[in-house]
Amino acid sequence: MQSAAEAIALLDTSLEVELRELGRASPMAEFHVADGLAWCLGAVPGAVVYRTGLDSASADGVIADRLRAFDAVGVAITWWAGPRDRPEELRRHLAAANFDLADDEAGMVADLQQLVENLPVPSGLEFAMTGADERLDERVIDEWLDVAELTHGWPPERRDIRRTLYFTDERRPRPWRHVVARLNGTPVAVSRILLHERTAMVHGVATVPDARRRGIGTAVTLRALQLGRDHGATVAVLQASSEGQGPYRRLGFQQVASYGRFIRRAQHERVAV
Repeated sequence: MQSAAEAIALLDTSLEVELRELGRASPMAEFHVADGLAWCLGAVPGAVVYRTGLDSASADGVIADRLRAFDAVGVAITWWAGPRDRPEELRRHLAAANFDLADDEAGMVADLQQLVENLPVPSGLEFAMTGADERLDERVIDEWLDVAELTHGWPPERRDIRRTLYFTDERRPRPWRHVVARLNGTPVAVSRILLHERTAMVHGVATVPDARRRGIGTAVTLRALQLGRDHGATVAVLQASSEGQGPYRRLGFQQVASYGRFIRRAQHERVAV
């Protein structure tokens, strides 16, 4: 089992790796490391600061400078405050800069050899998967995107971008594995893992409202983790919302840290010239 410090390092890596993978969908995506900050623009909607290493005396000034730059292009900003970010009072500095705490997410880790796998599932539940070396199954990907779009309220263009991302990835094996849970033939839940070295990074778990509280989200996550284990992963990490940690604990995940997800709305719309 990973130590807490090792698990936190994997969680920090997971956040950056996912952003860089999603950024492959856009030639305009930018990643920068400067002035004690690591941030990206265009990998996902808006800007994301995913690593902060500042001292208390300079933090307010550096944050203000970065916000002015983001405001000049009129984007919303997500700023993560994790256990290794500095200064220790980063949350207070972000609040002073008019950020709102959207959620305090749980950074969780699981040993893939110690998963709890004998969990009950509803009758009629089946799984479909795609990824790795074979040709992507268009039906599985479209079902996965349908459930994600419905559950998260994605705009149509985001769905199209994701679909293009998956089908134009020429790497083999692909790092993504997508799993769809079908209940009596109808797609009702999805999960996705991103494999990086020997780590399975869990992302994109979603269940349609009518199928919740039946163990289906837990089951589709377990199937993705088993898939990662089959491909050589030994540990899994994820960040769970404050209200969504229960299913992961049932699978054997343990919380090792909290990650504050701070949001600041776009201050104005960029004017085209």
